[in-house]
Amino acid sequence: MDTPKIKKTFDKKKWRNERYNKKFKKQQFEERRNKAIMRDYFKFKKNTTANSSTTTESEQGDKPQSQPVKRLNAYQQAQLEFEKRKQEKLARKEEATKRREEIKEAISKYNEKKKQKTAVIRKKTKKGQPVMKERLEMLYEKIKKTVEKDKS
Repeated sequence: MDTPKIKKTFDKKKWRNERYNKKFKKQQFEERRNKAIMRDYFKFKKNTTANSSTTTESEQGDKPQSQPVKRLNAYQQAQLEFEKRKQEKLARKEEATKRREEIKEAISKYNEKKKQKTAVIRKKTKKGQPVMKERLEMLYEKIKKTVEKDKS
């Protein structure tokens, strides 16, 4: 218990390497990436073993065990994970493009309605007075819609 605490000396060379050396930083990044891949692999492996242990004995008796279970190495597991993520990314992209198309279509419909409305409102007689027939029809349609909404 009477061990004196030894003060760590500052290693300037090590600090410079960690701070400025691109090769060192790249190596650290690769190590972190590999650790993450391995962690995901072991997590997946743990989940699959947990799922397989939950099967009942009768199910296990029905299946012939002539084929041994093929284990994947880290590279194959990483490749599978990459493919899975790639598929998810494609699905998200397709969904986003579909959403964009729907929005474009809705905007074009809105603009078309707006153009028709302004065309009706801009109509004038020879003397420059607004044509009331179309305006009254628009108001009638508007009132009709509000009444239908109130009923339901």
